[in-house]
Amino acid sequence: MGNLIQCALAGSVFYLAVATIAAKLIVAASAAVAAISSAVFSEIGGVIFVEEGTVNITALSVAAGVLATFLSSQAVAMVMMHSDATDPTSFPGGGHWPAANTARYNDATINDTDADWNLKGE
Repeated sequence: MGNLIQCALAGSVFYLAVATIAAKLIVAASAAVAAISSAVFSEIGGVIFVEEGTVNITALSVAAGVLATFLSSQAVAMVMMHSDATDPTSFPGGGHWPAANTARYNDATINDTDADWNLKGE
């Protein structure tokens, strides 16, 4: 699997984790607000709010750290691949890229009388 596809998959997994954590946080915050608004469970609501905030911040930090670690290793691989592609000594056949064969088609006009080539092969 290519580096760019792996990076895209890692980003997708990261954003899926963020969406899951956000949904969990919304549900927990709603329960905490409901508990805080009642006189009987107000202390429990505060504990739920603090606990969920701590857990979700930790989960987001871990997800961001894993993504950053993975993408940094992918960046190293891409830099190495770029340096291999731009190194002329690694190209077979004399250590240089082949010249493009454009001299044969240097006259791009096909409808005038001095065309070196035309569409009909005349």
